[in-house]
Amino acid sequence: MRQEVCLYSSEGVHWVELQSDGSLLHSLYRGVEQVKQHLWRFSSTVKQFSAILLHGHLHMLMAYESGIYYARCSVNAREDEKQELRISRHPSSSNPYLFNLGRTLYFGFTTILNKKFTYVLRQVEQGRWRERAFSYVHEDYGVNVHIEQASCDISESGTLYGLFLIRHGDTNRQQLMLLELDMESEEAKWQHVFSSAQAGQSWSITISAAREGDPYLAWVVHNGVTATVYCARGIQVTNSCIPLKVFFQNQFSVPRLTIAGEHGLFLSITGSSWLASTYSSNGGKNWGSFMEVPFARESRLRIIQGVRCSEQDHVPVPLLGIGYPCFRPIELIDLFHPFLTMNTMGPSVQDDVLLHYAKLQLGVLHEFASERIAVWQEEMMLLEERLLQEEHVLQRLESFIEEMEREQYRVLEQLHAVGSNLAPFGIRLIQ
Repeated sequence: MRQEVCLYSSEGVHWVELQSDGSLLHSLYRGVEQVKQHLWRFSSTVKQFSAILLHGHLHMLMAYESGIYYARCSVNAREDEKQELRISRHPSSSNPYLFNLGRTLYFGFTTILNKKFTYVLRQVEQGRWRERAFSYVHEDYGVNVHIEQASCDISESGTLYGLFLIRHGDTNRQQLMLLELDMESEEAKWQHVFSSAQAGQSWSITISAAREGDPYLAWVVHNGVTATVYCARGIQVTNSCIPLKVFFQNQFSVPRLTIAGEHGLFLSITGSSWLASTYSSNGGKNWGSFMEVPFARESRLRIIQGVRCSEQDHVPVPLLGIGYPCFRPIELIDLFHPFLTMNTMGPSVQDDVLLHYAKLQLGVLHEFASERIAVWQEEMMLLEERLLQEEHVLQRLESFIEEMEREQYRVLEQLHAVGSNLAPFGIRLIQ
């Protein structure tokens, strides 16, 4: 899959695309027709890269054959103005992930150190460098072990989640590992998610951090003409061996998960221009039925790297959407609005396809509403049960107060009886 990055700034739309010769092509679109392009070549061939745009400079973390390198390139200078810095010289280093939180720039990548799978996180803040390495110590990895894929995301609370696919070349074993790392912590949490030793498989993985709670995980196992979809929520992977869906197609792209509040949206591309989607309205416990929608080739349906931006944070995230140079991600609302996405599919869409798609979306909307009503009914039952329990507690408290009042009255009567039996007495003060 061709690696593309789409970034937005006041100058226009920036596209950074990895070329076949290992160079990076930067295209700046100020309009549909106005484009400014520049080809960046570096000291070695780029295999993978992660990029964000900060203060007029494109910051990139790149994986070479010889290790991990960081580059800062000006997007406004007329000349080839760039700086290049080596981050890791270990040849097993790969899967670069560059992000910015506040004033700190973070450089994350995977490697094998002393036969241990390790995630390295370097950071720089106002010229001061810091490096931390987090190893999975429960297993040794030999020279034929390759960290084939990585998917990372950052939660709103600043927790890094990483999903990693590790392939063992000698045994055909493939395993998924989940990493949870607080930005200020010196220790990381590792969790084994899934594994398989069947030969001839290829996998696609993705992770998305929820606003609260555990992240959403999804992976697709390709085996011949079948593609099996799995979804899980954080470390609660007891049901992860149960497939969510099996597609009988030999073309299935990398999946994409989107989190909107408590709703989870699963998106992927099947065939050449078909969108497969489903959603969860209860935190990943249950998923709706899949809906497959055809798109025209002119829409350029694909997955790219975008950036989720806040006031001071810039976090790379995968996006599935359409359009070029203006890229439009597919959102949850698109499942419920047939004309919103169908109008972007091009003139090749026929009326019968539009009607079929509208019926599909009405079915999805009905299913979504039914599930929401069921969730609300369950919440109402829990609320009524809680109110009933509080009423019982209040009744017991009132009974206890009445008992205490009776006990107080009985004690006062006893004191009065004792006082009436005492002879009168007086006290004389002598000066």
